[in-house]
Formats: sequence, structure tokens, C-alpha cells
Amino acid sequence: MKYYFRALKNYAVGDGRASRREMIWFYVFHFIFMMVMAFLDGYFGLYSTEIPLDYGFLTLGYILATACPTICLKIRRLHDIGKSGSWWWAERVPILNFYVFYLLYLKRGDECVNEYGAPISWKKATKKVAEMKTVEYSAPINTAQIPAAE
Repeated sequence: MKYYFRALKNYAVGDGRASRREMIWFYVFHFIFMMVMAFLDGYFGLYSTEIPLDYGFLTLGYILATACPTICLKIRRLHDIGKSGSWWWAERVPILNFYVFYLLYLKRGDECVNEYGAPISWKKATKKVAEMKTVEYSAPINTAQIPAAE
């Protein structure tokens, strides 16, 4: 659930990276929420009879509310594998969308720093190293007490 809220929180961030785990868990919860909204639309009869929509009003509202975070998550996911965000448009082409989804979105991210930043695991690791470096030592080493090697 934290990945779902992380994607919603970071949707306005154009730079940065999103891990494969973040994208997969976002879509798991996105699908669950879509099913809940579709159930509520059917239960309360919120489908339009005048406008031929495949979605009810709650589901359509949810889709519109999460459209921008979903697109930004895909762009940040492309950044994780070293591709530009403009590759997102290739998903709209009928033949290329198979390539983009399976070979780009599910590809393992770059393990090193690329032009879009450091991987998320590196950020955690460098934070831990910074915390370890701030530990104060109790007493400095006195080099006069160390015997000289002969």
C-alpha cells in the first residue's frame, strides 16, 4: 500500500526514478480500487443510460483522478531503466505498446547512477552510511603508545 501512496504523492515530480516493485504494487492496488468502484457503480446504479459509457460515474471519476499519477509513475519507471520519459508515447502506438510494456516497464532498473538520479536502494544505503559516519568515538588513538615496528 505504501507504493500506491508513494506514486500518488510523487506524481508531480518529473525527475527521479520508480522501481519495478513500486510500479507492480501500484497497479495491484489500482486494479483493486477499480473493481471496488465498479462494484459500487453497479450496486448504486450509477451507470449512465443516456451516455454509452463502459464505466460508471465513480469508476470514471477514479480513472480521471489517477490518470496523471499513473502517467508520471510510468515516466519515472522509464527513468529507472535509463530511457527518456518521451518513450511513454510509444505505448500509444498499437504495435509498440507490447514492446514498451513487457520489455521496458518490467526490465530491471539500472543499478548505478544514471542521468535521472540514483536508484532508490542507493539512497537508502547512503543514508545508512551517513548515519554510521556521525557516530562519535569515545577516545582518540594515541600513536605514542603504539610500539614501532623493527
